[in-house]
Amino acid sequence: MNKAYETIDGKPAVVITGIPYPNVTEQLAFDRETGLLLQRRVATGSGGTGFNIMNLAEQIDYSDYRDVARHQGAAHGPPRDLEPRSGPRSSPT
Repeated sequence: MNKAYETIDGKPAVVITGIPYPNVTEQLAFDRETGLLLQRRVATGSGGTGFNIMNLAEQIDYSDYRDVARHQGAAHGPPRDLEPRSGPRSSPT
């Protein structure tokens, strides 16, 4: 896993790069101020030995974040905290 710093859509971002599967590289870019995901990039190679014919690249930009509670009324409660939670996650019952 690697970490780098970039600017995405004018926002400072930290980019984490990993290899979740053989021949697959994934990059996740997070806004350094809010922690929100800004961009996801995945590159998939053809993989065979000597058969690296082409790479398939995919990029998804996440830029339209908005406060849902403000648009749907107070019935949905206050906006969620954007800080990461610590400790184990529990599933709703």
